[in-house]
Amino acid sequence: MRGRIWYAIVATCVALGGAACNSGALSPNSVCGGKIFLVIANGKSATFAVGDSVTLLAQQGVLGPGVGGSGCTIQNIPAASVAWATSDTAVVRVAADGTAHGLSAGHADVTATHGGLSATLTLTILP
Repeated sequence: MRGRIWYAIVATCVALGGAACNSGALSPNSVCGGKIFLVIANGKSATFAVGDSVTLLAQQGVLGPGVGGSGCTIQNIPAASVAWATSDTAVVRVAADGTAHGLSAGHADVTATHGGLSATLTLTILP
């Protein structure tokens, strides 16, 4: 479980350009200001082999009662309401449910767009 949390933080920091990172921890207000970010489900890596796949989750911080750390929750955005795109369709294909399939060796940026906001995560596909 600890590895999954760490990877989610790393993916979030990449998606937000490092702005949300402070000594390895996320600041609640940095993700609750209307930004979205991408994480890979089940603690999987952003590097995987041709023929394998990973499930991407678009998430958003939502402010609730009590502004600050106690008022921020992270919620999954339903995959069907996310527009998925890839920088190289020969390397990675992303299905409507957020599953990224490795098609050939290389790197591809996957972008999730929702409500006018977007986040990008680089995937590396090995032969």
